[in-house]
Amino acid sequence: MELSLVTLSKWIAMVAFVARSYEFVVSTYERMPDNVLLSEENFEDEVLQSPEFWLVQFCSPWSNDCEAFDREWKAAATTLKDTARLGSVDVTENAALGLQYEIDGYPTVMAFSKYKQEPYEYHGENSYGEIVDFVTKEVKKLHAQSPSVAVVDFQNVHNFLQEGRASTPTAIIIGKGTGSKPPSWMRSLANHFSHGKKKVKATVRLAYVPDNEQKIARQFGLHEDQLPAVVFVHKPSMRFVTSSTLPMDEDSAKAFIEEARSAGTSDELQDVPMFPSPETPRKKPKYSVKTWDASSLRACTDARGRMCVILSASGTNDSTNDHKVLAKRYRRDPITFFVADPDSKPFHALSDVVGDSGEAIIVKPVRKIKYTILDQVKSTNDLVVLLDKVLDGSHTFSVAAMTRKPDQARQPERRQANVEVDEVLELVAMVATWTKSYSLLVLLLVLVLQCAQIANAEYGPKSDVVVLTEKNFEKEVLQSSDYWLVEFYAPWCGHCKQLEPEWKAAAKKLKQHARLGAVDATVHQQLAQKYKIQGYPTIKEFGKNKKKPRDYQGGRSRQDIIQYVKNSDVAKKLGVSGASIATVDFQTVHTLLNDKSATTPIAIFIGSPKNDKKKASAKPPSWMGKVADHFTTKAKKKTTTTVRLAFVPGSEGKIARQFQVQDDQLPAIVFVDSQKGKFQVSDVSPLNEAKSKAFIEAALKADAGAIAELADVPLFPSPEAPKKKPTYTLQGWDAASMRDCTGKSGNMCVVLATFAEDDHRALAKRYRRDPFKFFTADATTEEFQQLKRLAGIWSCCGPQAWAQAQVLGYGTCMNMLVVGAGKSIDDVIAVLDKVLDGSHSFSVAVVDEKHDEL
Repeated sequence: MELSLVTLSKWIAMVAFVARSYEFVVSTYERMPDNVLLSEENFEDEVLQSPEFWLVQFCSPWSNDCEAFDREWKAAATTLKDTARLGSVDVTENAALGLQYEIDGYPTVMAFSKYKQEPYEYHGENSYGEIVDFVTKEVKKLHAQSPSVAVVDFQNVHNFLQEGRASTPTAIIIGKGTGSKPPSWMRSLANHFSHGKKKVKATVRLAYVPDNEQKIARQFGLHEDQLPAVVFVHKPSMRFVTSSTLPMDEDSAKAFIEEARSAGTSDELQDVPMFPSPETPRKKPKYSVKTWDASSLRACTDARGRMCVILSASGTNDSTNDHKVLAKRYRRDPITFFVADPDSKPFHALSDVVGDSGEAIIVKPVRKIKYTILDQVKSTNDLVVLLDKVLDGSHTFSVAAMTRKPDQARQPERRQANVEVDEVLELVAMVATWTKSYSLLVLLLVLVLQCAQIANAEYGPKSDVVVLTEKNFEKEVLQSSDYWLVEFYAPWCGHCKQLEPEWKAAAKKLKQHARLGAVDATVHQQLAQKYKIQGYPTIKEFGKNKKKPRDYQGGRSRQDIIQYVKNSDVAKKLGVSGASIATVDFQTVHTLLNDKSATTPIAIFIGSPKNDKKKASAKPPSWMGKVADHFTTKAKKKTTTTVRLAFVPGSEGKIARQFQVQDDQLPAIVFVDSQKGKFQVSDVSPLNEAKSKAFIEAALKADAGAIAELADVPLFPSPEAPKKKPTYTLQGWDAASMRDCTGKSGNMCVVLATFAEDDHRALAKRYRRDPFKFFTADATTEEFQQLKRLAGIWSCCGPQAWAQAQVLGYGTCMNMLVVGAGKSIDDVIAVLDKVLDGSHSFSVAVVDEKHDEL
């Protein structure tokens, strides 16, 4: 076939257009080093897996608008290269991406922020300024929503370790050859260990230590050849573990942090070392040498992280000048200098504690304190060298073991807010002795201090917290089948005092689910030693295996404690559940069955009664919590239950008898249809989790016909006591009054005919607090004769007492009790008492349609 010249020229023009378009998409963007060419092959890795903000242009080679947008896009990509990532997708070559993001016009610009699966479209102008402004604002929002990566140095690492939630661990990445800024992948790591959209919460706090801060690494026991490394700090135990030399990349750091977090804390880990407080005076720092006495030392020990240096004065000018030189040199550091008179009582008290040989002696076994001893200090320079090493973290402290002097035994009543001299002197010292050539004996006491806030954490009989001692711990905790959280505290500990109201509130809220206790570890030291208590407060979790308690890993607020218990796998093994399981008795079962605000069915677990072999079951079985969870649906803001669960202790046999369940049928489940007023009893044995679920699910699926054939829910007396003094009345017996009585669920009606009026009033007064209504009737009236015929009594002159739970219409069964003629008032009282306590079985009368007057 021959082509005309015109046709040929058209084909050439089209090919040229396509070539130019291709050059625009490929060559143009290839000349833009700050714009990333995206395709179906690299979109997942480049965009969706990236923690950075992305702005992606979806374009087409034949679009004039895309070509016009080229210059603006290129300039914006260059400007924003250190802020965000810009990329371009050729939709004609990557149609799947176009369909995925519903691209129907060109250019379309999509923003991919923190949640990459939820991109949103850019609706601004296609201009350089609009794009830059949009990206800048969105990146600020992203950073506000993302967890931060702190950069710490030796001056602020102390604050970083003390900040944050008490239960959130910390991972410190110490660099080597990485410069002063954290690597870009650390933001992705921070996102990995965080959750929440509107309010981001970190599950692990991250910090970066620049490679020029080697003294931080030395404090954690890391040498230069062990870097880069990750230091993982467990909270609230404040113990740490370090990684071996790791490649400085995201995957290695993530794997180590997850492993350390899942392993949990243990007594084998080291305590976090001391770092000086970074607080700097706003005005020019002053320096002074204080006089050594107990009150001055107490003021020093009240400041966390400070070190105290005590110098023994000889009275010469040289020694005084040396003291001032030292104080001036370290005026910006957390050191307080004291000068002591060797002949004074405070100095002798210090000597008694330190000892002539320089050994550290602890007066009371309260905690471990770090110290060191330096002998034969020959000059002020030697002292300076030592203090410099302590400050930069290159000096290693020893740990003093705690001993107690026999005559210093702790008296339990000494739990006052004031600190005595001997209590201050329980702090361990670092001692240095200058030689005779210096004509001066100097004691250098460097105290590495914990918080010395003196406050009492008290638990008493009015609290739901169980006070545990060495005498009752075995019985209360170790021999108990309950789930326990036990706090080991010290009376002087400030953190214990802060925890006290939260602990009490959590104990009150959880008393139906778990038990919370408290041990004064300064009094009951054997318990503290047995469970290796190193700091206060320490909380131990005692589950099914009481011999192997677990460290509590939750927060310190009442909400944190409650949520921890309800989510704990250890607690769930003992039946502790987030679902609500009511424990009811004969006094409260009426309220459960007649709660008009709840229409969901009820499954009542009745426990085993007492017999020759075992006691009556007093607590729900451990698997009952799992059954409750099975019928509970949890949404974001709402929890829905399809079945309400209740437990009846085995000692409440009268509840079982009311439901016509005999002792040999227990334990059993009574399923109550709240709307129909019907119930059925399980007939499976033995009763366990699987069979309980199967029975309840079958009962939920029962059709209307099967439900109608079930027995009516029996009557239980209302436990509600009148707010005012109860009154009693006798009503005249007629059909209208009787109908009014039977229409109220929970009332019992007693119709009396032949007894004297005084006897009637005595009965009404006796039972004025109970759900009885008393009627007096004339035995000759037609209404009373109808009642007699209904009850099946054709003899005359008999008092008729009958009880009705509920009347729904003709054909409804009524529970009826008949007391025969000739009986005394005492007989009536005996019958009514049995009706009230559930030990009397009603007979059942069928309502005849002929007696419509009733």
